[in-house]
Amino acid sequence: MRGRDMAMKGVNTTVTFILVTLFTSFGISLAASIDHQFDNLNRLRMEKYDNGKTRIYEYDEVGNRITNFTTQFTAVTQSGSANPSGALTIQEGASRTVYFTPIPHYHVYDVIVDGTSRGAISSYSFSNVPAPQTVEARFAIDRFYLGVYVYSGSYGKVTSSIPGINCGSGMDYDCGETYDYGTSLTLTPVPYNDAYYFTGWAGACSGTGSCNLFMDAQKYAYAYFAKKTYGIGTSVYYTSYLYPPYGGTPSYGGTITPSSATVEYGGNQTVTITPWGGMKITNVYIDNQPIGAVSSYTFVDVKGPHSIIAQFYNLYNYLVPINVAINNANAGYVISPSGISCGMGATICSKSFDYYTYVKLTAMSNVGYGGFMTIPGGACGYLISQSIYQDENGVPQYKTECVTSAWSTQNFTANFSPLTIWPINANPVGGGTISPPGRTYVAVGHNKTYTITPSYGATISDVTVDNVSVGPVSSYTFNNINTYHNITATFSCPNLPVRIGRYSCGGWSGCHWYFTYYATLQDAYNAAVSGDQIYTVEGLVGDLNANRDINVTIIGGSSCGATGNSGKPTVIKGAITTTAGSVELYQIILL
Repeated sequence: MRGRDMAMKGVNTTVTFILVTLFTSFGISLAASIDHQFDNLNRLRMEKYDNGKTRIYEYDEVGNRITNFTTQFTAVTQSGSANPSGALTIQEGASRTVYFTPIPHYHVYDVIVDGTSRGAISSYSFSNVPAPQTVEARFAIDRFYLGVYVYSGSYGKVTSSIPGINCGSGMDYDCGETYDYGTSLTLTPVPYNDAYYFTGWAGACSGTGSCNLFMDAQKYAYAYFAKKTYGIGTSVYYTSYLYPPYGGTPSYGGTITPSSATVEYGGNQTVTITPWGGMKITNVYIDNQPIGAVSSYTFVDVKGPHSIIAQFYNLYNYLVPINVAINNANAGYVISPSGISCGMGATICSKSFDYYTYVKLTAMSNVGYGGFMTIPGGACGYLISQSIYQDENGVPQYKTECVTSAWSTQNFTANFSPLTIWPINANPVGGGTISPPGRTYVAVGHNKTYTITPSYGATISDVTVDNVSVGPVSSYTFNNINTYHNITATFSCPNLPVRIGRYSCGGWSGCHWYFTYYATLQDAYNAAVSGDQIYTVEGLVGDLNANRDINVTIIGGSSCGATGNSGKPTVIKGAITTTAGSVELYQIILL
């Protein structure tokens, strides 16, 4: 079948209905009678004739004879049925309607009455029947149309696993077919050659592979093909510095035109290599293979991706100086992977580079100094960053990174100045606090006093300033501050069984545990706020009445200072009653 040929290919089935009519004497000539039947009153009931016709006689209550017709409905297939069915007697001149019903997925294809087609009707009525008649109901399985559309049909076609679909370009292609209900078939996209590929389906199909269909309705499938394309990547570099320090693909010394290209399968592409002023081509690489110092190259019959790299060199050996100055040689330094190392005892502060070489410079302040490197207008084409770092003590350091090109003399100055503030870090260890807590910045030349306070029941074991012990003092003052400092207070573990632990993080001060100690679980609960953790040692005696609208956690098995866990649960000889809020228990046994 081609195009949209809709001719029936399914199996037609029929139901035959035979209408047998027995005539009275209406002037119609009948065949010879061959058989008679009579009733118990010796009245003629039936006559059979040699032409196969039958006449039946009936009588009313007073003995008058009535002529009836017998209609025989006989189903000869399982594809449909008639209602009524079987033998049916119709009185002469009467009417009767017969209904035709196909089974699921079948339909009435035609009804033939006495050899004449009545079309695909669902019923037929006999009116004033004059003679025997024959009725045939023909059924056929439902059939559905499958249409295939190929976009870019000159690139590929679609075929079917069951003959019928062969859709592409040209007059010899068939893009539509009608199939019986329940037919399963596979549509397969077929590119014409290696230059093309299948991009995907739409409509009744999806994905990029073969499409399996079950014909239970009219369906359309759309196939898309395309021509393969391949990229040609280009890059250039200058031999005096193959890869720039800021990363990425080298792009100096000259140009390649076009800078990138996409070529169809089997196509050609010409590229042109042009050096900048003062440069010359030293080599060209096609797919990483050198072909010499050519000024153009043509990729022929492209069937895959390719690359081209052009290498250039400074024809006149023209050198450009880059100079770095630091206002205080001990306040910081400037370095470059290309050879500059200036400050902090290093003295290479100037160097000449080949024309258009890219040079990365990094300026970093020393401890106690700050400030960024000054960049002359237009000199730093690739400014990477200007940022402030903090070391482990919170001391800031200033960093400048940039990449410049040696196209003319460049002068950079790093101006570093002393810091105007210094950090002091307070570190409590164990049960107590240092105030102010954490990391505090203090202006140069100022004083700062710290107060050391043990938690309830705890004692100060020792205080160290910049790792030097000053004894178990309760306060300490830093005078005329001109550098960073650290103060650490160590507290002894008190002989108290319950403590509240709060883990607090504040700004640059870092994160620390703070503890307060209590004699009973009830005391700790009464002092707690929502979210607190209450730590207990291995044994406690006493009740807890949790009657506040807070949520706390009680953790058993705590070691001294709540810095660890013994692994043994806390046994509480008492009761815990909750009337408000919530209490979570871990490693707790109640007796």
